[in-house]
Amino acid sequence: MTDAARPGALTSVPAEMLQVGADLDLQRVLQSVTDTGTRLSGARFGAFFYNAVDTDGEMYRLHVVSGAEAASFAKMPSPRITELFEPTFSGEHTVRVDDLVEGPYRGHMPRGHLPVRSYLATPVIGRDGTVIGSLLFGHQEPGMFDERTEEIVGAVAAQAAIAVENAQLFEQEQAARRDAEDAREQLRRHVAELTEASLTLQRSLLPADLPDVPGVTTAVRYLPAVAHAEVGGDWYDVIATGETAVTLAIGDVQGHNMQAAAEMGRLRTTLRAYLAEGHSPAEALARTNKLTTSDSEALLATCCLISVDLRSGEGVIVRAGHPLPMLHRADGTVVELGALEDSPLGLFPDETWKEERIRLCHGDRIVLYTDGLVDLRGTDMAERIWDLATVVEGVARLTPEEAADEILRNLGRRDEDDVALVVCDITPLDHLVTVDAPEKVRLARSLTADQLEIWSLPELAPPVMLVVTELVTNTLQHGGGVADLVLRRTGSGVRIEVTDSDLDGPALVAADPDAEGQRGILLVDAMVREWGVDVHSSGKTVWAELDPR
Repeated sequence: MTDAARPGALTSVPAEMLQVGADLDLQRVLQSVTDTGTRLSGARFGAFFYNAVDTDGEMYRLHVVSGAEAASFAKMPSPRITELFEPTFSGEHTVRVDDLVEGPYRGHMPRGHLPVRSYLATPVIGRDGTVIGSLLFGHQEPGMFDERTEEIVGAVAAQAAIAVENAQLFEQEQAARRDAEDAREQLRRHVAELTEASLTLQRSLLPADLPDVPGVTTAVRYLPAVAHAEVGGDWYDVIATGETAVTLAIGDVQGHNMQAAAEMGRLRTTLRAYLAEGHSPAEALARTNKLTTSDSEALLATCCLISVDLRSGEGVIVRAGHPLPMLHRADGTVVELGALEDSPLGLFPDETWKEERIRLCHGDRIVLYTDGLVDLRGTDMAERIWDLATVVEGVARLTPEEAADEILRNLGRRDEDDVALVVCDITPLDHLVTVDAPEKVRLARSLTADQLEIWSLPELAPPVMLVVTELVTNTLQHGGGVADLVLRRTGSGVRIEVTDSDLDGPALVAADPDAEGQRGILLVDAMVREWGVDVHSSGKTVWAELDPR
Protein backbone atom coordinates (compact mmCIF):
# COMPACT_ATOMS: atom_id res chain seq x y z
CA MET A 1 0.00 0.00 0.00
CA THR A 2 1.33 3.49 -0.86
CA ASP A 3 1.75 6.39 1.56
CA ALA A 4 -1.31 8.01 0.02
CA ALA A 5 -3.39 5.03 1.07
CA ARG A 6 -2.60 5.39 4.75
CA PRO A 7 -5.62 6.21 7.01
CA GLY A 8 -4.46 9.81 7.45
CA ALA A 9 -4.12 10.49 3.76
CA LEU A 10 -7.82 11.16 3.22
CA THR A 11 -7.88 13.93 5.82
CA SER A 12 -5.15 15.80 3.93
CA VAL A 13 -7.21 16.01 0.74
CA PRO A 14 -9.42 18.98 1.72
CA ALA A 15 -6.43 21.08 2.79
CA GLU A 16 -4.54 20.47 -0.44
CA MET A 17 -7.66 20.90 -2.58
CA LEU A 18 -8.54 24.17 -0.87
CA GLN A 19 -5.31 25.53 -2.30
CA VAL A 20 -6.42 24.32 -5.71
CA GLY A 21 -9.85 25.90 -5.26
CA ALA A 22 -8.30 29.26 -4.42
CA ASP A 23 -7.14 29.59 -8.04
CA LEU A 24 -9.64 30.87 -10.63
CA ASP A 25 -7.60 30.26 -13.77
CA LEU A 26 -9.14 27.19 -15.42
CA GLN A 27 -5.96 25.85 -17.00
CA ARG A 28 -4.05 26.13 -13.74
CA VAL A 29 -6.92 24.50 -11.82
CA LEU A 30 -6.93 21.52 -14.20
CA GLN A 31 -3.20 21.10 -13.85
CA SER A 32 -3.30 21.47 -10.05
CA VAL A 33 -6.11 18.92 -9.72
CA THR A 34 -4.18 16.41 -11.83
CA ASP A 35 -0.96 17.00 -9.93
CA THR A 36 -2.69 16.70 -6.55
CA GLY A 37 -4.56 13.54 -7.49
CA THR A 38 -1.40 11.94 -8.91
CA ARG A 39 0.54 12.74 -5.77
CA LEU A 40 -2.11 11.66 -3.24
CA SER A 41 -2.95 8.42 -5.05
CA GLY A 42 0.66 7.39 -5.37
CA ALA A 43 0.23 7.01 -9.16
CA ARG A 44 3.17 7.13 -11.49
CA PHE A 45 1.23 9.38 -13.85
CA GLY A 46 -2.21 10.88 -14.11
CA ALA A 47 -4.44 12.67 -16.59
CA PHE A 48 -7.51 14.91 -16.48
CA PHE A 49 -9.72 14.61 -19.55
CA TYR A 50 -11.80 17.81 -19.47
CA ASN A 51 -15.02 18.19 -21.48
CA ALA A 52 -14.72 21.62 -23.07
CA VAL A 53 -17.32 23.47 -25.19
CA ASP A 54 -16.37 25.71 -28.12
CA THR A 55 -18.05 28.96 -29.15
CA ASP A 56 -20.52 27.06 -31.33
CA GLY A 57 -21.65 24.88 -28.42
CA GLU A 58 -19.80 21.80 -29.68
CA MET A 59 -18.09 19.67 -27.00
CA TYR A 60 -14.49 18.52 -27.33
CA ARG A 61 -12.09 16.89 -24.90
CA LEU A 62 -8.89 18.44 -23.56
CA HIS A 63 -6.41 16.56 -21.42
CA VAL A 64 -3.88 17.62 -18.80
CA VAL A 65 -1.17 15.19 -17.68
CA SER A 66 1.02 14.83 -14.63
CA GLY A 67 3.77 12.52 -13.46
CA ALA A 68 7.33 11.55 -14.18
CA GLU A 69 6.67 10.70 -17.79
CA ALA A 70 4.26 13.61 -18.47
CA ALA A 71 6.17 14.61 -21.60
CA SER A 72 5.47 11.21 -23.09
CA PHE A 73 1.75 12.06 -23.27
CA ALA A 74 2.24 15.21 -25.36
CA LYS A 75 1.48 13.64 -28.77
CA MET A 76 -0.64 10.71 -27.59
CA PRO A 77 -4.21 10.59 -28.94
CA SER A 78 -7.21 10.43 -26.63
CA PRO A 79 -8.21 6.86 -25.70
CA ARG A 80 -10.96 5.10 -27.57
CA ILE A 81 -14.18 4.80 -25.59
CA THR A 82 -13.92 1.12 -24.74
CA GLU A 83 -15.38 -0.85 -21.86
CA LEU A 84 -12.43 0.31 -19.76
CA PHE A 85 -13.05 4.04 -20.26
CA GLU A 86 -16.79 4.30 -20.99
CA PRO A 87 -18.07 4.10 -17.36
CA THR A 88 -15.78 6.91 -16.32
CA PHE A 89 -16.25 9.19 -19.35
CA SER A 90 -20.02 8.79 -19.15
CA GLY A 91 -19.99 9.63 -15.43
CA GLU A 92 -21.41 6.32 -14.27
CA HIS A 93 -18.84 5.16 -11.71
CA THR A 94 -15.20 4.76 -10.73
CA VAL A 95 -13.13 2.00 -12.37
CA ARG A 96 -10.23 0.36 -10.53
CA VAL A 97 -8.13 -2.44 -12.11
CA ASP A 98 -5.27 -4.15 -10.27
CA ASP A 99 -3.56 -5.44 -13.43
CA LEU A 100 -4.43 -4.48 -17.02
CA VAL A 101 -2.00 -7.11 -18.37
CA GLU A 102 -3.62 -10.14 -16.76
CA GLY A 103 -7.30 -9.20 -16.96
CA PRO A 104 -10.12 -8.65 -19.48
CA TYR A 105 -8.88 -5.12 -20.29
CA ARG A 106 -5.68 -6.25 -21.92
CA GLY A 107 -5.05 -4.11 -25.02
CA HIS A 108 -7.45 -1.31 -24.07
CA MET A 109 -4.72 1.31 -23.61
CA PRO A 110 -3.89 3.44 -26.69
CA ARG A 111 -0.98 2.27 -28.86
CA GLY A 112 2.28 3.80 -27.72
CA HIS A 113 1.00 4.45 -24.20
CA LEU A 114 3.45 4.05 -21.35
CA PRO A 115 3.31 0.68 -19.61
CA VAL A 116 0.29 0.58 -17.28
CA ARG A 117 -0.73 -2.25 -15.00
CA SER A 118 -2.46 -0.55 -12.05
CA TYR A 119 -5.36 1.64 -13.29
CA LEU A 120 -7.76 3.92 -11.38
CA ALA A 121 -10.26 6.31 -13.01
CA THR A 122 -13.11 8.37 -11.57
CA PRO A 123 -15.54 10.86 -13.12
CA VAL A 124 -15.66 14.53 -12.09
CA ILE A 125 -19.35 15.43 -11.71
CA GLY A 126 -20.69 18.97 -11.35
CA ARG A 127 -23.36 20.13 -8.93
CA ASP A 128 -26.04 19.75 -11.59
CA GLY A 129 -24.91 16.25 -12.58
CA THR A 130 -22.97 17.37 -15.66
CA VAL A 131 -19.87 15.32 -16.40
CA ILE A 132 -17.07 17.86 -16.20
CA GLY A 133 -14.40 15.30 -17.09
CA SER A 134 -12.51 12.25 -15.87
CA LEU A 135 -9.44 11.74 -13.72
CA LEU A 136 -7.27 8.77 -14.81
CA PHE A 137 -4.28 7.46 -12.84
CA GLY A 138 -1.82 4.68 -13.67
CA HIS A 139 1.23 2.84 -12.41
CA GLN A 140 3.60 0.41 -14.14
CA GLU A 141 3.39 -1.98 -11.17
CA PRO A 142 0.28 -4.08 -10.40
CA GLY A 143 -1.85 -3.76 -7.25
CA MET A 144 -0.88 -0.16 -6.44
CA PHE A 145 -4.42 1.13 -5.86
CA ASP A 146 -6.92 -0.09 -3.24
CA GLU A 147 -10.22 0.99 -1.76
CA ARG A 148 -8.54 3.65 0.32
CA THR A 149 -6.86 5.09 -2.75
CA GLU A 150 -10.21 5.02 -4.51
CA GLU A 151 -11.70 7.07 -1.64
CA ILE A 152 -8.86 9.58 -1.90
CA VAL A 153 -9.28 9.93 -5.65
CA GLY A 154 -13.06 10.28 -5.19
CA ALA A 155 -12.49 13.09 -2.69
CA VAL A 156 -10.08 14.74 -5.10
CA ALA A 157 -12.69 14.49 -7.86
CA ALA A 158 -15.37 16.06 -5.64
CA GLN A 159 -13.14 18.98 -4.70
CA ALA A 160 -11.99 19.24 -8.31
CA ALA A 161 -15.59 19.64 -9.47
CA ILE A 162 -16.05 22.62 -7.16
CA ALA A 163 -12.74 24.19 -8.19
CA VAL A 164 -13.39 23.68 -11.91
CA GLU A 165 -16.94 25.07 -11.69
CA ASN A 166 -15.66 28.13 -9.81
CA ALA A 167 -13.00 28.64 -12.47
CA GLN A 168 -15.63 28.16 -15.20
CA LEU A 169 -17.90 30.73 -13.57
CA PHE A 170 -15.02 33.16 -13.25
CA GLU A 171 -14.09 32.60 -16.88
CA GLN A 172 -17.70 33.14 -17.91
CA GLU A 173 -17.88 36.34 -15.85
CA GLN A 174 -14.66 37.57 -17.44
CA ALA A 175 -16.00 36.70 -20.88
CA ALA A 176 -19.29 38.44 -20.08
CA ARG A 177 -17.36 41.49 -18.85
CA ARG A 178 -15.30 41.54 -22.02
CA ASP A 179 -18.45 41.16 -24.09
CA ALA A 180 -20.08 43.99 -22.14
CA GLU A 181 -17.02 46.20 -22.62
CA ASP A 182 -17.00 45.35 -26.32
CA ALA A 183 -20.71 46.13 -26.49
CA ARG A 184 -20.18 49.44 -24.69
CA GLU A 185 -17.36 50.30 -27.06
CA GLN A 186 -19.49 49.39 -30.06
CA LEU A 187 -22.35 51.45 -28.62
CA ARG A 188 -19.98 54.36 -27.99
CA ARG A 189 -18.73 54.18 -31.57
CA HIS A 190 -22.30 53.85 -32.84
CA VAL A 191 -23.43 56.87 -30.83
CA ALA A 192 -20.37 58.79 -32.00
CA GLU A 193 -21.17 57.91 -35.60
CA LEU A 194 -24.82 58.88 -35.18
CA THR A 195 -23.82 62.07 -33.38
CA GLU A 196 -21.39 62.96 -36.14
CA ALA A 197 -24.04 62.18 -38.75
CA SER A 198 -26.63 64.32 -36.97
CA LEU A 199 -24.07 67.07 -36.50
CA THR A 200 -23.20 66.96 -40.20
CA LEU A 201 -26.88 67.10 -41.16
CA GLN A 202 -27.56 69.87 -38.66
CA ARG A 203 -24.67 71.93 -39.98
CA SER A 204 -25.95 71.48 -43.49
CA LEU A 205 -29.21 73.14 -42.37
CA LEU A 206 -27.42 75.98 -40.55
CA PRO A 207 -25.61 78.87 -42.26
CA ALA A 208 -22.29 77.72 -43.71
CA ASP A 209 -20.70 81.17 -43.41
CA LEU A 210 -21.47 84.20 -41.31
CA PRO A 211 -21.60 87.63 -42.96
CA ASP A 212 -18.64 89.95 -42.50
CA VAL A 213 -20.29 92.98 -40.92
CA PRO A 214 -18.14 95.90 -39.64
CA GLY A 215 -18.64 96.37 -35.91
CA VAL A 216 -19.66 92.74 -35.24
CA THR A 217 -17.52 89.77 -34.18
CA THR A 218 -19.52 86.59 -33.81
CA ALA A 219 -18.94 82.97 -32.78
CA VAL A 220 -21.61 80.27 -33.17
CA ARG A 221 -21.82 76.73 -31.83
CA TYR A 222 -24.17 73.75 -32.07
CA LEU A 223 -24.06 70.61 -29.89
CA PRO A 224 -26.39 67.67 -30.57
CA ALA A 225 -28.03 65.78 -27.73
CA VAL A 226 -26.00 62.72 -26.68
CA ALA A 227 -28.98 60.63 -25.60
CA HIS A 228 -30.85 60.99 -28.88
CA ALA A 229 -27.88 61.10 -31.25
CA GLU A 230 -30.38 62.50 -33.71
CA VAL A 231 -30.66 65.78 -35.52
CA GLY A 232 -32.57 68.34 -33.48
CA GLY A 233 -34.42 71.59 -34.02
CA ASP A 234 -32.01 74.13 -32.48
CA TRP A 235 -30.67 76.75 -34.89
CA TYR A 236 -28.99 80.13 -35.18
CA ASP A 237 -28.39 82.74 -37.84
CA VAL A 238 -26.61 86.04 -38.39
CA ILE A 239 -28.17 88.21 -41.09
CA ALA A 240 -26.81 91.44 -42.55
CA THR A 241 -29.90 93.64 -42.90
CA GLY A 242 -28.29 96.68 -44.51
CA GLU A 243 -24.83 98.16 -44.87
CA THR A 244 -24.55 98.94 -41.16
CA ALA A 245 -27.18 96.72 -39.56
CA VAL A 246 -27.24 93.13 -38.38
CA THR A 247 -29.86 90.76 -36.98
CA LEU A 248 -28.93 87.94 -34.62
CA ALA A 249 -31.36 85.03 -34.60
CA ILE A 250 -31.68 81.91 -32.52
CA GLY A 251 -34.49 79.40 -32.14
CA ASP A 252 -35.61 75.93 -31.14
CA VAL A 253 -38.13 73.75 -32.96
CA GLN A 254 -39.67 71.15 -30.67
CA GLY A 255 -38.51 67.56 -31.29
CA HIS A 256 -35.44 65.48 -32.11
CA ASN A 257 -36.13 63.90 -35.46
CA MET A 258 -36.03 64.52 -39.18
CA GLN A 259 -39.33 66.40 -39.10
CA ALA A 260 -37.97 68.82 -36.48
CA ALA A 261 -34.86 69.31 -38.60
CA ALA A 262 -36.90 69.94 -41.73
CA GLU A 263 -39.14 72.45 -39.93
CA MET A 264 -36.08 74.12 -38.46
CA GLY A 265 -34.48 74.53 -41.89
CA ARG A 266 -37.68 75.92 -43.39
CA LEU A 267 -38.32 78.29 -40.50
CA ARG A 268 -34.77 79.65 -40.61
CA THR A 269 -34.71 80.24 -44.35
CA THR A 270 -38.19 81.81 -44.34
CA LEU A 271 -37.30 84.16 -41.51
CA ARG A 272 -34.03 85.08 -43.20
CA ALA A 273 -35.85 85.88 -46.44
CA TYR A 274 -38.33 88.23 -44.75
CA LEU A 275 -35.56 90.00 -42.81
CA ALA A 276 -33.47 90.39 -45.98
CA GLU A 277 -36.48 91.99 -47.67
CA GLY A 278 -36.39 94.72 -45.03
CA HIS A 279 -39.22 93.65 -42.73
CA SER A 280 -38.82 94.48 -39.05
CA PRO A 281 -38.07 91.58 -36.69
CA ALA A 282 -41.64 91.53 -35.33
CA GLU A 283 -43.15 91.64 -38.82
CA ALA A 284 -40.76 88.95 -40.08
CA LEU A 285 -41.78 86.72 -37.17
CA ALA A 286 -45.48 87.25 -37.84
CA ARG A 287 -45.14 86.47 -41.55
CA THR A 288 -43.00 83.40 -40.89
CA ASN A 289 -45.43 82.15 -38.26
CA LYS A 290 -48.41 82.57 -40.56
CA LEU A 291 -46.70 80.72 -43.40
CA THR A 292 -45.29 77.82 -41.37
CA THR A 293 -48.42 77.39 -39.24
CA SER A 294 -50.66 77.07 -42.27
CA ASP A 295 -48.37 74.52 -43.95
CA SER A 296 -47.13 72.46 -40.98
CA GLU A 297 -48.67 70.05 -38.55
CA ALA A 298 -48.22 70.80 -34.85
CA LEU A 299 -45.21 73.11 -35.31
CA LEU A 300 -44.06 74.61 -32.01
CA ALA A 301 -40.94 76.72 -31.94
CA THR A 302 -39.30 79.46 -29.88
CA CYS A 303 -37.26 82.27 -31.35
CA CYS A 304 -35.35 85.40 -30.37
CA LEU A 305 -34.28 88.18 -32.76
CA ILE A 306 -31.98 91.08 -31.97
CA SER A 307 -31.57 93.73 -34.67
CA VAL A 308 -28.91 96.40 -34.22
CA ASP A 309 -28.02 99.57 -36.14
CA LEU A 310 -24.25 99.37 -35.94
CA ARG A 311 -23.76 103.07 -36.51
CA SER A 312 -25.79 104.25 -33.54
CA GLY A 313 -25.97 101.10 -31.40
CA GLU A 314 -29.76 101.38 -31.30
CA GLY A 315 -31.75 98.22 -31.82
CA VAL A 316 -34.75 96.09 -30.96
CA ILE A 317 -35.29 92.69 -29.43
CA VAL A 318 -38.30 90.46 -29.94
CA ARG A 319 -38.90 87.11 -28.25
CA ALA A 320 -41.31 84.33 -29.10
CA GLY A 321 -41.21 82.17 -25.98
CA HIS A 322 -37.41 82.02 -26.03
CA PRO A 323 -34.96 82.40 -23.08
CA LEU A 324 -33.66 85.90 -22.41
CA PRO A 325 -30.24 86.61 -23.93
CA MET A 326 -27.34 87.67 -21.73
CA LEU A 327 -25.78 91.12 -22.15
CA HIS A 328 -22.27 91.70 -20.84
CA ARG A 329 -21.80 95.45 -20.83
CA ALA A 330 -18.51 97.21 -21.33
CA ASP A 331 -18.54 98.31 -17.68
CA GLY A 332 -18.41 94.63 -16.59
CA THR A 333 -22.04 94.14 -15.55
CA VAL A 334 -24.04 91.13 -16.82
CA VAL A 335 -27.80 91.43 -17.26
CA GLU A 336 -30.56 89.62 -19.08
CA LEU A 337 -31.50 91.58 -22.18
CA GLY A 338 -35.15 92.48 -22.76
CA ALA A 339 -38.24 91.85 -20.70
CA LEU A 340 -41.20 91.37 -23.03
CA GLU A 341 -42.14 87.81 -23.93
CA ASP A 342 -44.82 86.66 -26.33
CA SER A 343 -46.12 83.30 -27.47
CA PRO A 344 -44.00 80.70 -29.28
CA LEU A 345 -44.38 80.24 -33.00
CA GLY A 346 -46.98 77.78 -34.20
CA LEU A 347 -49.85 78.39 -31.79
CA PHE A 348 -51.98 80.87 -33.73
CA PRO A 349 -51.54 81.82 -37.39
CA ASP A 350 -52.44 85.50 -36.79
CA GLU A 351 -50.20 85.96 -33.75
CA THR A 352 -48.22 89.23 -33.51
CA TRP A 353 -45.13 90.14 -31.50
CA LYS A 354 -43.93 93.30 -29.79
CA GLU A 355 -40.49 94.81 -30.19
CA GLU A 356 -38.54 96.24 -27.26
CA ARG A 357 -35.99 98.96 -27.91
CA ILE A 358 -32.41 98.51 -26.68
CA ARG A 359 -29.18 100.51 -26.83
CA LEU A 360 -25.84 98.76 -27.25
CA CYS A 361 -22.51 100.40 -26.61
CA HIS A 362 -18.93 99.98 -27.68
CA GLY A 363 -17.58 96.77 -26.09
CA ASP A 364 -20.95 95.18 -25.27
CA ARG A 365 -21.30 91.41 -25.75
CA ILE A 366 -24.54 89.53 -26.45
CA VAL A 367 -24.93 85.82 -25.64
CA LEU A 368 -27.94 84.04 -27.15
CA TYR A 369 -28.63 80.39 -26.35
CA THR A 370 -31.29 77.69 -26.51
CA ASP A 371 -32.80 76.18 -23.38
CA GLY A 372 -30.69 73.02 -23.63
CA LEU A 373 -27.86 75.04 -22.09
CA VAL A 374 -29.71 75.82 -18.85
CA ASP A 375 -32.63 73.37 -18.63
CA LEU A 376 -31.12 70.32 -16.95
CA ARG A 377 -33.23 67.62 -15.28
CA GLY A 378 -32.90 67.67 -11.51
CA THR A 379 -31.58 71.23 -11.31
CA ASP A 380 -33.14 74.66 -10.79
CA MET A 381 -33.17 76.57 -14.09
CA ALA A 382 -32.77 79.88 -12.26
CA GLU A 383 -29.56 78.60 -10.71
CA ARG A 384 -28.32 77.42 -14.11
CA ILE A 385 -29.03 80.86 -15.59
CA TRP A 386 -27.08 82.40 -12.71
CA ASP A 387 -24.23 80.00 -13.46
CA LEU A 388 -24.33 81.08 -17.09
CA ALA A 389 -24.15 84.75 -16.08
CA THR A 390 -21.13 83.95 -13.91
CA VAL A 391 -19.37 82.18 -16.78
CA VAL A 392 -20.20 85.02 -19.20
CA GLU A 393 -18.69 87.50 -16.75
CA GLY A 394 -15.61 85.31 -16.34
CA VAL A 395 -14.88 85.10 -20.08
CA ALA A 396 -15.20 88.83 -20.74
CA ARG A 397 -11.56 89.20 -21.82
CA LEU A 398 -11.69 86.24 -24.21
CA THR A 399 -12.54 86.46 -27.88
CA PRO A 400 -16.05 85.34 -28.89
CA GLU A 401 -14.61 82.06 -30.22
CA GLU A 402 -12.75 81.39 -26.98
CA ALA A 403 -15.74 82.50 -24.89
CA ALA A 404 -18.12 80.17 -26.77
CA ASP A 405 -15.82 77.20 -26.14
CA GLU A 406 -15.52 78.07 -22.46
CA ILE A 407 -19.28 78.46 -22.01
CA LEU A 408 -19.90 75.05 -23.54
CA ARG A 409 -17.07 73.50 -21.55
CA ASN A 410 -18.73 74.67 -18.32
CA LEU A 411 -22.40 74.21 -19.19
CA GLY A 412 -22.85 72.71 -22.61
CA ARG A 413 -22.65 68.90 -22.54
CA ARG A 414 -26.29 67.84 -22.41
CA ASP A 415 -27.61 64.30 -22.63
CA GLU A 416 -31.23 64.97 -23.52
CA ASP A 417 -31.34 68.26 -25.46
CA ASP A 418 -29.24 69.91 -28.10
CA VAL A 419 -27.70 73.36 -27.66
CA ALA A 420 -27.27 76.33 -29.98
CA LEU A 421 -25.12 79.27 -28.90
CA VAL A 422 -24.27 82.69 -30.33
CA VAL A 423 -21.64 84.96 -28.78
CA CYS A 424 -21.47 88.39 -30.43
CA ASP A 425 -19.27 91.38 -29.64
CA ILE A 426 -20.84 94.68 -30.71
CA THR A 427 -18.72 97.71 -31.66
CA PRO A 428 -21.08 100.46 -32.87
CA LEU A 429 -19.34 102.54 -35.49
CA ASP A 430 -20.44 105.80 -33.85
CA HIS A 431 -22.11 105.29 -30.49
CA LEU A 432 -19.69 104.48 -27.72
CA VAL A 433 -21.50 104.40 -24.42
CA THR A 434 -24.46 105.57 -22.36
CA VAL A 435 -23.24 107.33 -19.23
CA ASP A 436 -25.73 107.43 -16.36
CA ALA A 437 -23.42 107.75 -13.35
CA PRO A 438 -20.24 109.72 -12.54
CA GLU A 439 -18.18 106.53 -12.24
CA LYS A 440 -18.88 105.77 -15.92
CA VAL A 441 -17.12 108.93 -17.09
CA ARG A 442 -13.83 107.05 -16.87
CA LEU A 443 -15.30 104.30 -19.08
CA ALA A 444 -16.33 106.94 -21.64
CA ARG A 445 -12.77 108.29 -21.70
CA SER A 446 -11.31 104.79 -22.06
CA LEU A 447 -13.61 103.86 -24.94
CA THR A 448 -12.84 107.16 -26.63
CA ALA A 449 -9.11 106.46 -26.47
CA ASP A 450 -9.66 102.96 -27.89
CA GLN A 451 -11.72 104.30 -30.79
CA LEU A 452 -9.16 106.97 -31.64
CA GLU A 453 -6.48 104.25 -31.67
CA ILE A 454 -8.60 102.22 -34.10
CA TRP A 455 -8.94 105.28 -36.35
CA SER A 456 -5.18 105.92 -36.13
CA LEU A 457 -5.75 109.34 -34.52
CA PRO A 458 -3.75 109.04 -31.29
CA GLU A 459 -2.64 112.68 -31.51
CA LEU A 460 -6.26 113.76 -30.99
CA ALA A 461 -6.63 111.72 -27.82
CA PRO A 462 -5.78 114.46 -25.24
CA PRO A 463 -8.12 117.19 -26.54
CA VAL A 464 -10.93 114.80 -27.54
CA MET A 465 -10.89 113.04 -24.15
CA LEU A 466 -10.97 116.43 -22.39
CA VAL A 467 -13.96 117.58 -24.45
CA VAL A 468 -15.74 114.25 -23.87
CA THR A 469 -15.18 114.59 -20.13
CA GLU A 470 -16.55 118.13 -20.04
CA LEU A 471 -19.62 117.48 -22.17
CA VAL A 472 -20.57 114.20 -20.44
CA THR A 473 -20.03 115.64 -16.95
CA ASN A 474 -22.08 118.73 -17.84
CA THR A 475 -24.96 116.46 -18.97
CA LEU A 476 -24.82 114.43 -15.77
CA GLN A 477 -25.02 117.61 -13.70
CA HIS A 478 -27.43 119.74 -15.74
CA GLY A 479 -28.92 117.66 -18.58
CA GLY A 480 -31.15 115.04 -17.02
CA GLY A 481 -28.49 112.65 -15.69
CA VAL A 482 -28.09 110.35 -18.71
CA ALA A 483 -25.70 111.05 -21.59
CA ASP A 484 -25.40 109.12 -24.87
CA LEU A 485 -21.91 109.56 -26.27
CA VAL A 486 -21.33 109.22 -30.04
CA LEU A 487 -18.00 109.57 -31.85
CA ARG A 488 -17.94 110.00 -35.63
CA ARG A 489 -15.19 110.37 -38.21
CA THR A 490 -15.30 113.64 -40.16
CA GLY A 491 -12.69 113.35 -42.88
CA SER A 492 -9.43 113.88 -41.05
CA GLY A 493 -11.06 114.79 -37.75
CA VAL A 494 -13.63 113.71 -35.16
CA ARG A 495 -17.15 114.80 -34.25
CA ILE A 496 -18.30 114.32 -30.65
CA GLU A 497 -22.04 114.15 -29.88
CA VAL A 498 -23.56 114.01 -26.40
CA THR A 499 -27.35 113.60 -26.27
CA ASP A 500 -29.61 114.03 -23.24
CA SER A 501 -33.28 114.60 -22.48
CA ASP A 502 -32.97 118.25 -21.37
CA LEU A 503 -33.97 120.97 -23.84
CA ASP A 504 -31.72 123.72 -22.43
CA GLY A 505 -28.27 123.87 -23.96
CA PRO A 506 -25.05 125.26 -22.50
CA ALA A 507 -24.19 128.89 -23.19
CA LEU A 508 -20.97 130.88 -23.25
CA VAL A 509 -20.99 133.23 -20.25
CA ALA A 510 -18.24 134.94 -18.38
CA ALA A 511 -17.23 132.76 -15.46
CA ASP A 512 -17.49 134.12 -11.91
CA PRO A 513 -13.92 134.14 -10.55
CA ASP A 514 -15.19 132.75 -7.26
CA ALA A 515 -17.37 129.99 -8.81
CA GLU A 516 -16.20 126.35 -8.92
CA GLY A 517 -17.89 125.60 -12.27
CA GLN A 518 -18.97 127.53 -15.38
CA ARG A 519 -15.60 127.05 -17.14
CA GLY A 520 -16.24 123.74 -18.93
CA ILE A 521 -17.97 125.09 -22.02
CA LEU A 522 -15.39 127.89 -22.26
CA LEU A 523 -12.66 125.27 -22.31
CA VAL A 524 -14.53 123.33 -24.99
CA ASP A 525 -14.97 126.47 -27.09
CA ALA A 526 -11.24 127.14 -26.92
CA MET A 527 -10.17 123.64 -27.96
CA VAL A 528 -12.54 122.71 -30.81
CA ARG A 529 -12.87 123.87 -34.37
CA GLU A 530 -16.62 124.24 -34.05
CA TRP A 531 -19.38 123.31 -31.63
CA GLY A 532 -23.13 123.69 -31.32
CA VAL A 533 -26.44 122.50 -29.91
CA ASP A 534 -29.21 120.70 -31.83
CA VAL A 535 -32.58 120.66 -30.07
CA HIS A 536 -35.15 117.97 -30.94
CA SER A 537 -38.42 116.69 -29.54
CA SER A 538 -36.84 114.29 -27.03
CA GLY A 539 -34.03 116.55 -25.84
CA LYS A 540 -30.84 118.03 -27.25
CA THR A 541 -27.49 117.04 -28.69
CA VAL A 542 -24.36 119.04 -27.90
CA TRP A 543 -21.73 118.44 -30.59
CA ALA A 544 -18.14 119.48 -31.15
CA GLU A 545 -15.70 118.89 -34.01
CA LEU A 546 -11.91 118.67 -33.72
CA ASP A 547 -9.19 118.36 -36.37
CA PRO A 548 -5.54 117.45 -35.99
CA ARG A 549 -3.41 120.57 -35.58
